Amino acid sequence: MLGRSGDKAQGAKDGVKRLRDAGAEVKVFACDASDEAALKKALDETRKELGPIGGMWNVAMVLRDSLLANLDAENFTEALKPKIDAAAAMEKLTANDPVGDFVVYSSATTVIGNPGQSNYVAANSWLEALMRKRRAAGKPGLAIAWGALGDVGYLARTGEVKEKIQKRLGYATLSGAEALEGLGRVLAQGDMRLETGVVTIAPIDWGQARRDLAYLSSPTFTQVLADAEMGPQDSGEQVDLAALVRGKDAREARDIVAEALTSEVARILKLPAKEISPQRPLAELGMDSLMGLELRMSVERRFDIDLPLVAIGDSTTLLTIAQTIVSRIHEPDAGEAAAVNSDLAARHIGDDVDHAELAEFSEAVEARRLSMGRANA
Repeated sequence: MLGRSGDKAQGAKDGVKRLRDAGAEVKVFACDASDEAALKKALDETRKELGPIGGMWNVAMVLRDSLLANLDAENFTEALKPKIDAAAAMEKLTANDPVGDFVVYSSATTVIGNPGQSNYVAANSWLEALMRKRRAAGKPGLAIAWGALGDVGYLARTGEVKEKIQKRLGYATLSGAEALEGLGRVLAQGDMRLETGVVTIAPIDWGQARRDLAYLSSPTFTQVLADAEMGPQDSGEQVDLAALVRGKDAREARDIVAEALTSEVARILKLPAKEISPQRPLAELGMDSLMGLELRMSVERRFDIDLPLVAIGDSTTLLTIAQTIVSRIHEPDAGEAAAVNSDLAARHIGDDVDHAELAEFSEAVEARRLSMGRANA
């Protein structure tokens, strides 16, 4: 067993003890598997004491989440190394061993994407491609794309990240027991008897995911979405806001739009719609700038209206956003100025506006829109 810190952590020590108590002979190395020289030394020592390498598993992961516009080379490299460099070194250094199984852990985010995790998704995509290449060459290779584990592992230790993934993609979580059961079923089939080198084990709310991720509108997912059981609220049907507010005065139109937006915000925040007050600042409900991007994309798809940048400031409420939308419907040529003026007007007189923050967020939004366009293409 290899890890950068070996068995220093108490959890690692406990795990090794359980294996040894069960009768296994265990060697632990403090080794970074992406370092080919260090990995070679560990494998040579293992062969000398235990014999040829019979199987290899890569379950390593490093997360450096950020919107694509804010990712730098260092953060990309840190996420890629434990998966790409380690797996490449493992394959190279075991070419002459009787490897019976070569298993790598991927993620369900590789199937449908995940805002803020382009580096992580890229690393897992490479792993899956390597397993397919091995299978094509007649060698064992299996990538398991896991959904979110709720009671063990990284997400269980970092509640904030777990919550964001659940809110953003609509995942239900797997328990450790469910994951092990699924793993057992896959392994029982035998690596080379599986039809594909990649298996996904994840509960996914396809209705919510397709509303949040434009890529799911591509033909690739047509059959998956057609087969998924979706409730009425997940139908994805467009609503004609212009028809809803036709003939209404400005205040009444604003309230109608705010009510329609409530269901979108409730979905993003995973809260009952009745707990969303149109007058309450969205920041107080827990919405951040990334969720504002989510809301914008969702509104544009469901209501077929070009919603300007939604900056989640201290005074941004559903009513201020609704007013912006009503202005767009009544004056479609008003442009971006209407959104900016509406948001600024909602702030307290004398408050300073962080223009640098708004500019940075705008760039991130546009970068996301461009990446979505390329994915759909």
